[in-house]
Amino acid sequence: MKKIWIYRITSSGATMLELVFLHYLTLHYLSASGGIPFFDIRPVWDPVRLADITENLSPLARSIYDRMQLVDLLFPLFYTATLLVWVPVSRRKSYLLVAFIASGALCDYGENLIIHQLLHHPKSLSQIFLTVLPYITTIKFTCIIFSLCLIIMMYIRRAIRGTC
Repeated sequence: MKKIWIYRITSSGATMLELVFLHYLTLHYLSASGGIPFFDIRPVWDPVRLADITENLSPLARSIYDRMQLVDLLFPLFYTATLLVWVPVSRRKSYLLVAFIASGALCDYGENLIIHQLLHHPKSLSQIFLTVLPYITTIKFTCIIFSLCLIIMMYIRRAIRGTC
């Protein structure tokens, strides 16, 4: 039982450190891009505006975004591990929760691949990907938030029942 708490604290700490580093990169990117946020943070983008913004990014902003994409390859792994370690072991409800967590991570990786293509080959990227990107971002955030709410709800329910 004590070993699980070591995993929970370690994975939560790694995720928090990753968030601090992403915040640091975000501040540099915002100053280099003239205040335009990362594409995977805002779920609502017009495909034409997205292609325009990508083509007009300064070399410094593009370089910072590339670094952020490298860091963002690890972030889904960290938050997925953190959420999975906090999943309470129960009968059937855990499978649904794990499915939502995995879906959020898969959407995040898909989003990262599309953004990588957008940064390096903006002309060759299909309009379909530009149209799908905002929806992938929305699904990602929905799955992560829903998973987190389910975990909290399961712990509250256990605390009420006295089975923590």
